[in-house]
Amino acid sequence: MTVNHYMMVISASLHLNCLHSFGQRY
Repeated sequence: MTVNHYMMVISASLHLNCLHSFGQRY
């Protein structure tokens, strides 16, 4: 696993986390 791929996975996971929290708020 390359560092770039690792960062992409972390970024996507954080993005989904934010969307999930945003969805729960409303």
